[in-house]
Amino acid sequence: MSNGTGLADRIAAQLAALSTQQALQVLTEVQQRILKASITRDDEGLSRPWAPCPVAIRSPVGGVSKIESDPEILAFITGLTEYQSLKKIVDLCIRKFGLERSPSKSSVHRYLQKISKLQEEKS
Repeated sequence: MSNGTGLADRIAAQLAALSTQQALQVLTEVQQRILKASITRDDEGLSRPWAPCPVAIRSPVGGVSKIESDPEILAFITGLTEYQSLKKIVDLCIRKFGLERSPSKSSVHRYLQKISKLQEEKS
């Protein structure tokens, strides 16, 4: 993409006018739309349509975890740069987002298992 950087700058400028929560929600929705649209088309020479990440496109059946339903918490957890225990991740979330909004230790564990499984499938 020759104009990708300019486009990214324009999008970032538009998102800067929103709160962090709103910007993350917009980005998540756009990502879901792009992934849904790409299921049936062949992007840039892919030999077959690719399946979207199940974390990015929510299924209408079943519940969505507290982590996946809150873009800010999702960004925080996926943005951690070093190993943290489950308890430490939950403690960090409680400090940053409060007890009501923070995921449980079990929820964090299930989410990390899901991400680990997705990474293994890519390899």
